[in-house]
Amino acid sequence: MSWSPERIEIHGFVHIIHRGVGRGLLFLDDADRRHFLQCVVSACESLGWSVVAWALMSNHVHIVARRSRASTAVFVRTFTAAYARRFNHRHCRSGHVVEGRYRRIRIKSEAQLLACIRYVHLNPVVAGIVPDIDALDSYLWTGHRALMGATALPCHDVDLALSLFGDAPESARSRMRRFLLTEMEIERERWGDIPP
Repeated sequence: MSWSPERIEIHGFVHIIHRGVGRGLLFLDDADRRHFLQCVVSACESLGWSVVAWALMSNHVHIVARRSRASTAVFVRTFTAAYARRFNHRHCRSGHVVEGRYRRIRIKSEAQLLACIRYVHLNPVVAGIVPDIDALDSYLWTGHRALMGATALPCHDVDLALSLFGDAPESARSRMRRFLLTEMEIERERWGDIPP
């Protein structure tokens, strides 16, 4: 399902899911969330990765990214190790912050990339953290806000993500919102308790 006349080269896209150790909290406050994002940006810049979607939940994170020269394992280890050091120091604790194993899903098609972007950005709405799609537009802890025109992380490839929905940014944003709303309708029919 692509509206873009140019196909996206899918090789190298992955959906990374990483959890707090024992499914515990990864973030105790917004300062932790900001620091985590700084660690991701730093890893992207040093390793040549870019991000097309992301969401910070309370006990896990989702990152849809495009690999460059470094492996997924090196990328994840780089940002999680930096984050864990600061988190432990800041909160006067020691030990692991994230589970040793992360989940990596290789993205094999443009349709799968679209589905991952939608899934990741809707995660806070489905979890009830954000009340609806309109509130998601200004929610700080996903990449959706940047796709809607707010300032993006330096490593967030907003142009690539929007190009999946069209050439002109405004019409691409409109199509993307319809794409998200369609999924919300499906979830409501399936579960019945998703926010409107």
